Amino acid sequence: MFSIFKKRKPKADIDDPGMVDISTNSTTHTSDTTLDLGDLGNKDSGPCRPILTEYKKIKFGTQQRSFRSQWYNECDWLEYSVQRNAAFCFVCRTFGSENSGENIWIKSGFNKWQKFLVKSKKHSSTSTHLTNLSKMCAYKSSLKTGSVVTQLSSAHKKQVEINRKYMSSLIDVVLYLAKQGIAFRGHNENLDSLNQGNYKEMCHMVFSKFMPDLNNVYENKINHTSWKVQDEIIKISADLIKEIIVEEIVVSGNFALMVDEARSHKEEQLSIKFDCCGYVNGLCSFLSTIQQC
Repeated sequence: MFSIFKKRKPKADIDDPGMVDISTNSTTHTSDTTLDLGDLGNKDSGPCRPILTEYKKIKFGTQQRSFRSQWYNECDWLEYSVQRNAAFCFVCRTFGSENSGENIWIKSGFNKWQKFLVKSKKHSSTSTHLTNLSKMCAYKSSLKTGSVVTQLSSAHKKQVEINRKYMSSLIDVVLYLAKQGIAFRGHNENLDSLNQGNYKEMCHMVFSKFMPDLNNVYENKINHTSWKVQDEIIKISADLIKEIIVEEIVVSGNFALMVDEARSHKEEQLSIKFDCCGYVNGLCSFLSTIQQC
């Protein structure tokens, strides 16, 4: 005789992702809410993959299933939380956005062990997982070669060093010609000229024979060898020399001043010599243009 007091309990739905047995061998109920995942890995440590002699079991119907450490070999993205007794995708959890991917692999954790092989294979082929996997590969590559910003910064720093070395060489040529009283320019400084003047000819010799690593900079269309750059380097050098002379005079306190002047029909040249404490410390020549008579 059928009795309502002997009614059988409904069979558990094993497809329920949140179904977890509350017996002593099971974990707590998993949900889509974000809980403490402190026992999982991060970008620096990598995925957490504990290998235990026995994993906690979850009851599915009449059977009990548990996580298997062999699955680590099949899924390189797999990690396991002992605290949650659930599997996670390290790639999507670490490199994915907050609302991207499948929450069961990111937040709640996967614990339907009887369907792990099918579900893990399906997750590995999703576009979201593949996108996050490419992000992880880019991150690992940046640790070796540096980020894009770092690479650009390194390239910029190298280019600055080359430019400084090149300009320093041009300054050395200018100072040498000025110190020796040698004319800078030639009558024809075009590229097809047999003699482009002392300055450009010396630059060509220095960069082509003695500094070949900078020759490609010199061969550029803009190589900073124009007469305007020459005059600017001469002016800056003259200003620095005058500053040094003035500083030495101020420090000395006692000095003698000798002035000599030479004049032509349109230009006068005034030479000033400073004698500090019995020896000559500097010489300045000032050129000024006067109106024609």
